[in-house]
Amino acid sequence: MQTRFPLGCERSARDGRADPVSHVSFDDLADRGAIALARRTEAVPQLAPTWFDRLGMTMAATAIGLVLGFTATMALGRIDPLATAAASGPLYLIALHLAGRTIVDARQRKAWFTFSLGMLLCAALAAWPLALFIASPGSPAFWFGAPVTLAALLLLIVLSPMNSAAIARAGVLALLVAALAVHQATLFIMGA
Repeated sequence: MQTRFPLGCERSARDGRADPVSHVSFDDLADRGAIALARRTEAVPQLAPTWFDRLGMTMAATAIGLVLGFTATMALGRIDPLATAAASGPLYLIALHLAGRTIVDARQRKAWFTFSLGMLLCAALAAWPLALFIASPGSPAFWFGAPVTLAALLLLIVLSPMNSAAIARAGVLALLVAALAVHQATLFIMGA
């Protein structure tokens, strides 16, 4: 076990003077570096992301989700509806969990407008799979889930002030919703 001394307080065996370099552990150097970095970042003001930044991030995540959903559907080919529900069910649950975390975060911050938009997003996410199971694929009710969910997500992104964790959750949520939407549309076009 290594004996730790405060940095710069060690005595040299030769002349009894303080030796600032001997017995310096990596933990001491890391602590000093972290303190120096914290002092530097305290002086720099952090800019809050604007609604345009949040919208751009959401659009980029949506585009990535569209590409991933289309690629996954083309790679898997036509599969039966039960296997589709089993494969996309966990993704719906992850998306619902992320929307729920946004609601909890908004309630803790007492941001009631964000809370209500999060509730709208959760309702849209919950109604989407129900519409897929109840409506026939040719009816308009079959297709309302994806656009309503994306519209609720865009309302949440643009209109409500969010912290960085909520912005990251919304980006992942946009990626999942876009991937599920393009998966549903591609399977319909392929005739599954």
